[in-house]
Amino acid sequence: MAKAKNKISAGEYIIGFCSFIPLMGILLGLVSIVLGALRFRNGGGKLIALGASGILFSAAIYAAIFFTVLKGNLFKHNSGFSSLTKQNLKSALMAVEFYKLVHGQYPDNLEDMTDKNNPVGHLMCIYDMSSFTPGKKLTPFYYQLTPNKRHYYLLSVGPDGLPFTADDVDPDLFPNEQAHVGYLKKAINP
Repeated sequence: MAKAKNKISAGEYIIGFCSFIPLMGILLGLVSIVLGALRFRNGGGKLIALGASGILFSAAIYAAIFFTVLKGNLFKHNSGFSSLTKQNLKSALMAVEFYKLVHGQYPDNLEDMTDKNNPVGHLMCIYDMSSFTPGKKLTPFYYQLTPNKRHYYLLSVGPDGLPFTADDVDPDLFPNEQAHVGYLKKAINP
């Protein structure tokens, strides 16, 4: 009967296998290592190996995520960010048009619209998420007034950071919508 008490139970093995679950697996891996050390003579080495493997697995998963985000590859060419960017561009376009209604002219730059005195300034996002790189300051959408200040260009420069190239994102407008606003779409440079 004494040998039955010293055997490693199925529950202890389950704890060891649960150490492969990211995040909480690190804690369960430590528990598995401690349990294995307490029962080392009765097969506890297997629990230690399971716990250590689970911790290493979690560390590898988080290292991969960290380096992917750090390099910025997670955010480049991502369709989720593209749709968010299109929504933010359309919101920015509507805010530019509202600014013109209130002030009688288009803003010189997008930052002018984020002034606390502007009624919609705190509600809009002028930053280009498609060019987001962790650790760097967000850049606003590309916005340029025409020389006569009656029209403007508004777009996301995309991952290459250059306006009027193939990876740019434009706001989605129907032709009848575009006819009533000052937004212009410029041809892409090769």
